[in-house]
Amino acid sequence: MPAMTRRASLGVFAAGLAAPALAQAPAFPNRPIRIFVPFAAG
Repeated sequence: MPAMTRRASLGVFAAGLAAPALAQAPAFPNRPIRIFVPFAAG
């Protein structure tokens, strides 16, 4: 494999590994969650 092809394939591979780190979703939930239960406690 020529050196330039190897270098290009390594660059694509490294970009593929870095992509999930850059595309992370924001923290969820960012406020308290309220759960309504239709039954009395106990």
